[in-house]
Amino acid sequence: MKTNTVIAILALLIVSAVSAVVTIRVADASRGGEVLYGAGGRIHGMIYGFNVYDELIPISWASVTAIRDGQTVDKAYSNDGFYEMFVPSGDFELVVEAPGYFSETRSLFVGDGSDYGLDFYMERNNQPIPEFPTFAVQVIAVLSLISMLLLIRKKKFVIT
Repeated sequence: MKTNTVIAILALLIVSAVSAVVTIRVADASRGGEVLYGAGGRIHGMIYGFNVYDELIPISWASVTAIRDGQTVDKAYSNDGFYEMFVPSGDFELVVEAPGYFSETRSLFVGDGSDYGLDFYMERNNQPIPEFPTFAVQVIAVLSLISMLLLIRKKKFVIT
């Protein structure tokens, strides 16, 4: 019973020491060279686009990038058209990109404790969306040709 108690106390001391070291390192990292901003706010909304039938549909996997002074602050992706991100207060450029659509940029100021709903309506750029890398199409074509030649050759041996 005493050894279990000693082991438990040692484990507790080790966990406490590791936690203290991690807390000190995080505190030091937050002081070093970083500009501290206010609490910031939330940006959310929907991303819609027109499909080939000119129907307005939600776009999944569109990227929304918050940029300040040329640097990316946060990046989110849409899920069934919905996106959400939390950013520090200040001026931002929001850039929305999705394959097959023109990118869209909007300027926005985010204040402390703010909650902005911002929807995007993307226009198609009529560029085909590649489903395979270009080399994959060539490899598939060559493999198909080889398999057809093997099948034809096999049939000739069976017939004769």
